[in-house]
Amino acid sequence: MQSFAQELEINGRRVDGSDQVNSILALGASSILGRRTLLSVSAGIGLTEESPDYSVFVSLPMRF
Repeated sequence: MQSFAQELEINGRRVDGSDQVNSILALGASSILGRRTLLSVSAGIGLTEESPDYSVFVSLPMRF
């Protein structure tokens, strides 16, 4: 995932440090635990200084 933020201007003045490039390498996997339940796990590693060093996501969607 990669995102760009342009430089911000307020009242004609540029805000220092407002332009950024965030890049994250994300890998994930999912598994069906049952007929109505899924387990999804993903992890990300930041590739630029502006991005977080790491991230972990776990979700357990259930169908009712």
